[in-house]
Amino acid sequence: MVARGSFCSIFFLPMLGKYVASENGTQAMPCTRTAVTATETFDIVVNPDGTYSLRGSNGQYVSSENGQQTMNCARAAVAT
Repeated sequence: MVARGSFCSIFFLPMLGKYVASENGTQAMPCTRTAVTATETFDIVVNPDGTYSLRGSNGQYVSSENGQQTMNCARAAVAT
């Protein structure tokens, strides 16, 4: 975790040993990267209601599309 101003940046390394990538919001978020670059880094954002959101390096938020699709990083705003 890296502190950057009023939020922190994180990256995810699942059990497979590969990092999660945002794919700049153009497709599902895979666990295929062997190194951390900007697309593997996410900001933890504290929402006004006290919940947290993840924001990718593309400035978009991570979404599960209400559990109906694969995770992506293509939401312009946080849905509450």
